Amino acid sequence: MGTIFAYSIGISLPLILMWAIYKTLLAHTTLHHFNRMMLLSIYATALLIIPLLQSIPSLALSDTNSIISVSDITATIAHEQEIDKSTEIPVLTILLDMYIIGAIALLLKLIIALLRTSFLLKKSRHIKVNGYNLALHQHKGIVPFSWCRWIVMNQKDYDEQGDLIIAHESAHLRKRHWIDLIIAELVIILNWFNPVAWLMRSALQDIHEYEADESVLKSGNVNIETYQLFLIKKTVGTRFAAIANSLNHSSLKKRITMMLSKKSQSKARMRALALVPATALALVFVNNSAIASTLSSVASTEAVANMSDKDSEKSSVNAAQQSPDNEKGDVIKAPDEMPQFPGGMKALMEYISQNIRYPEEAIKANKEGTVIVQFVITKTGEIKETKVARSQGESLDAEAVRVVNSLPNFIPGKVDGKPVNVMYTIPIKFKMNTNNNK
Repeated sequence: MGTIFAYSIGISLPLILMWAIYKTLLAHTTLHHFNRMMLLSIYATALLIIPLLQSIPSLALSDTNSIISVSDITATIAHEQEIDKSTEIPVLTILLDMYIIGAIALLLKLIIALLRTSFLLKKSRHIKVNGYNLALHQHKGIVPFSWCRWIVMNQKDYDEQGDLIIAHESAHLRKRHWIDLIIAELVIILNWFNPVAWLMRSALQDIHEYEADESVLKSGNVNIETYQLFLIKKTVGTRFAAIANSLNHSSLKKRITMMLSKKSQSKARMRALALVPATALALVFVNNSAIASTLSSVASTEAVANMSDKDSEKSSVNAAQQSPDNEKGDVIKAPDEMPQFPGGMKALMEYISQNIRYPEEAIKANKEGTVIVQFVITKTGEIKETKVARSQGESLDAEAVRVVNSLPNFIPGKVDGKPVNVMYTIPIKFKMNTNNNK
């Protein structure tokens, strides 16, 4: 889930920047279909920026492809106590849990809305009208709405002004507005903490109503005064679901104002060109090495439940290692004499620096961080039971473990002058060479 959380944060700024341009330059025009396409384009652009950066190496910043110098990778010895400096839950983990809870709550809300709609349709009387399915129910408090290929209204509305309601809702269905709402709802689930995600859905729903109103008036079957009076009478009631086009979504004032507004000239579409620099700015921001590094840290964050599972697993492994029943003997954490790498600490650091290779996948993702590798140095000096005590993602973890497993035999640690199995910990720091931009 950390990866999804990081992705969601990454798309927030593109959405905000492009929404600000749209709201300032296009939202008040009467180019309804064009505005609808612009909003959908904003969704597509924001959602695809990060995957695009990851899939096309040429778009990445030059410093992410630089060769990693020896000085950028360090290795030092740490006691095991340094791994668990605190039992406190990190802030990123708390934020991730909050994000998961919010996303699950909204997903459940969407599922419930779909189930309610399905249940209402099953309990309604069905009629075929103009190629669409008309569902007539007996609930007086629900405003007419449309969904997929269904027009839903109560029997009284159908008897009184069914023709106008069908004309209005048929326009929604012809233009497939319900697909827009599903897209908007999914973006909200993914990006629920971003106010712009909610504002964009509301803007789409406004445009849907403007388009439907315009379609009814263009048909010539009703004059504007009669239609406005119809809206006043029929837009009082409960909206059934956010995923459906309800007759009373937008305020009457906005809809009537839009009907009476002078038609915008087609050249107003040129204002959309302002979205180009906004997109470029968002691209530069997301591709910034500092931002990419932050998002990378977020991506490696784990939820509280996952951390608990790993802690339990780690405890069980350590218990097994320290148990007298361990066939390899007890694992000592603080022997009288620590194991020694041939040539000493400096030689160990040089070996790791010379043999480490920055994974290509991590370079493309601009991923950095310190991987803490824990292993046992046996009585014979061999490296055994290597595992990652602090992860920075699959690619960095795998490389750190590979280098540790390639280490030559140590001089074993001793207790009372006798060789023993010793728990050993090495933090390996992966850091991009940001000064090399060749």
